[in-house]
Amino acid sequence: MVESSLPLLGRLNSRGFRLLMAADAAVIIVSLLLPMAVRFAIPEPVRDDLGITAGVHSLPTYAAGYLVVLALHFVSFYFSGLYEREQRLGNRPVLPRIVSMAIGAMLLVALYQLFTGVYIVPRANLLVVPLLVSLGMAGNRRISREMRRRREGPPRVLLVGDDRAVELATRHLRDAQAPVIVAGSCPSVYGIDKHVEALHATDVLLL
Repeated sequence: MVESSLPLLGRLNSRGFRLLMAADAAVIIVSLLLPMAVRFAIPEPVRDDLGITAGVHSLPTYAAGYLVVLALHFVSFYFSGLYEREQRLGNRPVLPRIVSMAIGAMLLVALYQLFTGVYIVPRANLLVVPLLVSLGMAGNRRISREMRRRREGPPRVLLVGDDRAVELATRHLRDAQAPVIVAGSCPSVYGIDKHVEALHATDVLLL
């Protein structure tokens, strides 16, 4: 009954699907199609001189192959923890993480092509696609964070530690002009759930 009262996106999110996944899928498909479109746009005499083939497979073969490539990317991203809910404080730069995951996904694609003998992604594109995917997905996360900030407001942090540590952390956050609201503090983790609920804290910082 509670689940049925949630909006559609809320129900999907509770089952592990995130709208960010759909945006990432669009980025991956565009990153696959864009280099191919460039290859088709090159005049045929120039392609012949450079030894570039515009396309050697039928449209259904490309469609099925791109679905496999998309699935391999999501296997790499999902099991690397990319779709775990982000903490709003202390996030590491996301681009280096995505670059390593995109390279790992493309290695899976290369192995798949090697064993099947079906080269949906040309060898030259194996270097270009991870770069496009990384930039696009990093952009998705920047947009997602901004939308979350507008929807939920700045993070409300609960500081856990002695008075001196709390004062130092509060001063540091103020001097850094971090978009954070210090909701309150408590001396220890004992009963921290009650403090989080009472102060409507979204993050906890242990000092």
